[in-house]
Amino acid sequence: MSKLSRDRRTYWATRPLREFLPELFERIDGYYRFVEDSGLLALWRAAHSAFYSGYYMGGRINQVGPNGKYSQMEANEIRNLATHLLNMITSQKSEPEAQAKTMDFAAQQQTVIADGLAETLSEDKGLERIRQDVAEKGLYYGEGWVVPIWNKELGEVYAMDSAAPRVNGLGEPIFDGDGQPATQERPLHTGDIEYDVMHPLDVVRDTTRTTASAPRWLCGRRYANRYELMDTYPHLADEIAGVDSATEQLRGGRRPRLFQEYGAVSDDCDEVVVWDFMHARRPGVPSGRIVSALGPELALENDDLPYRDLPHLRWSAGDIDSLPFGYSLFFDLLALQQGVNAGLSAITSRLAAFGLPTVSGGSSTALTQLGNGMSCLTYNEGEPEPKLIDFANLPPGLTQFLQMLRDLMATHSGINNAARGVAEGGVTAASALALLESRAIQFAALSQRADIETMKALYTTSLRHFQDHAVAEVIVKMTGKSNRTRVEKYKADAFAKVDGYTMKIGNALQSTTAGRLQLAAGMKQEGVPITPEQYIQVATTGRIEPVTRGPRAETEQIEAENEALTNGEEVTALLTDNHPLHIQEHCVVLSDPESRKDAGLVARTLAHNQMHQEQWIRATVTMPALLAAKGIPPAPMPQPMGPPGPPGGPQIGVPGEPPGPPGPGGPPKNPGAPLAEQQGGPGQIPIERAQPARNPLTGQPNPHPGASA
Repeated sequence: MSKLSRDRRTYWATRPLREFLPELFERIDGYYRFVEDSGLLALWRAAHSAFYSGYYMGGRINQVGPNGKYSQMEANEIRNLATHLLNMITSQKSEPEAQAKTMDFAAQQQTVIADGLAETLSEDKGLERIRQDVAEKGLYYGEGWVVPIWNKELGEVYAMDSAAPRVNGLGEPIFDGDGQPATQERPLHTGDIEYDVMHPLDVVRDTTRTTASAPRWLCGRRYANRYELMDTYPHLADEIAGVDSATEQLRGGRRPRLFQEYGAVSDDCDEVVVWDFMHARRPGVPSGRIVSALGPELALENDDLPYRDLPHLRWSAGDIDSLPFGYSLFFDLLALQQGVNAGLSAITSRLAAFGLPTVSGGSSTALTQLGNGMSCLTYNEGEPEPKLIDFANLPPGLTQFLQMLRDLMATHSGINNAARGVAEGGVTAASALALLESRAIQFAALSQRADIETMKALYTTSLRHFQDHAVAEVIVKMTGKSNRTRVEKYKADAFAKVDGYTMKIGNALQSTTAGRLQLAAGMKQEGVPITPEQYIQVATTGRIEPVTRGPRAETEQIEAENEALTNGEEVTALLTDNHPLHIQEHCVVLSDPESRKDAGLVARTLAHNQMHQEQWIRATVTMPALLAAKGIPPAPMPQPMGPPGPPGGPQIGVPGEPPGPPGPGGPPKNPGAPLAEQQGGPGQIPIERAQPARNPLTGQPNPHPGASA
């Protein structure tokens, strides 16, 4: 270590730039010495070689050994297992849900805008692809990193700063001929968010810590175009031009990359390595610190940390105890994968050497090729009879050993055959396959938790960047009624009361084809109309949407009607509506105590529900086939009233009170008839006037209870 690091009177991260930069690069070099000496670099490179064996093998069987007498063949079993696990945890699109700091109406309204912002970032910035990339690195190398940063040099120019101070590579001011601090004119951009995905070799950290959680500082390695940096920092153009390129820095071998270069390192490289050091806000560093440097004497930025906390987000399903590094279950499979490769290479070498059978016999025995796949076997009479010898016959133990290795890899990874699309032991029932596949998903719970936590932090950190740094209006895509999308522009204060996001977790079974089949079968058993064509679509495509399209559209229509009722609009009920569902969901509008104080809203909602009741009774009486096709039960008809009691006896009504006078229109026409027959009003069809539905083939009345005369 440097002598500066032994000065314990001041914290090294708070020192002036001239003293800080040499110390930083001493620690960077110390990090790479640690990962190499501890074996982590060899482990990560072994994982890289195993997961990308097709590249390293050149997509062919290689001849190795003395004179190429052995054949080398690999079957990438470990990548297949990792890909299935990756698909399990990332197959469902992440669904962030904004959470407000308070429960007031204004804050809850801002969550709608924040949800639109999350959807916009997901589409425009490709967050789902970033999610898959960082999870893949976590599975391969024990941990993956994603760093959302606010790049103030992006976006449109909204002003010019004519008094920006000029500094040298050590952050020291440059003076003009009069001895005054020199200034420069710099454009001010609106800025934008960008994302860097890194593997553990690119995230320098304090290796003396015993845990990976809550790091005080981190230093990321990224690559930037030399000439773009010269345009961004024109006052440092000469210093940037003299920095070694990214490939030239590899010649020393002090700061290796994950991929091990072979042969000469090319000098035709326009990229340089940028080291972004960030220190969190701590008692010793209350404002935090950010330094972007190209070398021990050249810094691009030196400022307080512009973020609430370190933006480095780590994906890891587990950690190495007492070390600040992640651990992957696939580390345990690397040796098994080498065993599979060795067994396959042995079989391939045997077949290559003895693939064609040979013939034993006397000295005159000869096997002559006649062409077109025909051969002629000749031998002299009296010599031993020729016999066919097949050296390519494989010992049973070799193939059994290979199968044992494959089974061990499947067991250790938790990916059974059902999860890989192969029937487990002849199991074909959809429910059994779904159970096996769900158990594979349950085994991956730690990886799924890492995925959820990382995406939650990613969306929350992105939101805070916009809250703290956006100076221009932000474009937000909002999803309104009937899933129609509109584009709006909002200032940062439009979602200032939003605290962050939570992640919705879907049912694990619904992420698998077998689970969707089981769900479709269960819906059919519950009476949901599902056609054979829809079930086939679920089986062939794995998509449940063909079955849920109708119910989803009905739900969206109900939500639109509730929104219209709340906004003071009149809503009409149609005969084809799912009336029981509509009545149930419209009552939700009046579940809020504040809504019940709005007399107009109460009247509109009750009137609309009354309309659904009338249409339901009408459909029950006149269109029972419509209800049956939609899986809607018939309307429950009011029970007939019993005969009046004897004079002086108990009467229906309030105890001790005489029965009230008849309602408008006189007494009921038929006191013993159903309520729909007693009453007649707008939108109602008395039963006495309704024509019973009849079978068009036989002419007999329909036995439906609501269709009797």
